[in-house]
This record gives sequence, structure tokens and C-alpha cells, in this order.
Amino acid sequence: MVDGRNLVLPWFDEFTEKHPQVSLKLNISDSVIDFYRDSVDMALRYDSPTDANLYGFKICNVPGLLCASPEYLAGHGPPGHPHDLPAYNGLFYQLHDIIHDVWTFLHGDREYKVKMSGNRASNDGDLVLPRHVQ
Repeated sequence: MVDGRNLVLPWFDEFTEKHPQVSLKLNISDSVIDFYRDSVDMALRYDSPTDANLYGFKICNVPGLLCASPEYLAGHGPPGHPHDLPAYNGLFYQLHDIIHDVWTFLHGDREYKVKMSGNRASNDGDLVLPRHVQ
């Protein structure tokens, strides 16, 4: 499975190896942490903080992945351009009531923002991750 859980594990292993006096408690979740309610010192997120009381900085790029099953493409054909994508059935990540259905594509210095359509969304990244990638 390729997801954030497997990406951060080597970092935590390396950190605890270098700093054996520090103990870590990991809470892996797709939900947004409430620093006032939850007992959390640090959170790794895919986006910038929306709370003005939080401080965040970029630690890495997380590339997006556009993919479709061979069966889906056999029935619908491959898209020729990002603007063709709204005709396809997208799988969306949903956090609270926000469905992330605007996808951004870069080609050279050109940026394409595409408002997708689809009939499935989930707050769990594993559910919207294609099965062959897991």
C-alpha cells in the first residue's frame, strides 16, 4: 500500500533511532486535528492550515496520481486533455463537507484546473486510492 502511513514510518524510525530518549505516540487519521481538544503536539497535513492560530510550513511535495483501470478506459476511452476529464467518473477525497473535486494539472508553465464529476467520495484516502496501487 502506498499512502502517508507508509511514507512517514521511515521518518519516525530514523527519528527514534537518533533520539532514543524521545517517545512518540502516533494517531494516523484523515480527519483534521483540533489542537485545543485533542492532545496533539504536531500534525502532518496535505494542505496549508486554515486556522489563523496555527503555524505551518512545507516539508515536501506530495504528487497527485491520475489513473484509471484498463477496464474503465476500454469502456470510456482515454482522455486527450485535462479538460476532457469532467466527462469521466472521478473518485474524490472528502474532508467534513468539502469534496476535493477540483483537480490541478501542470504541463510546463501551463496550469489546468478542472472541476471533476463523480459519484463516489470518502473521508478515508485508502477508499479512494485505486486498488492496484494499495
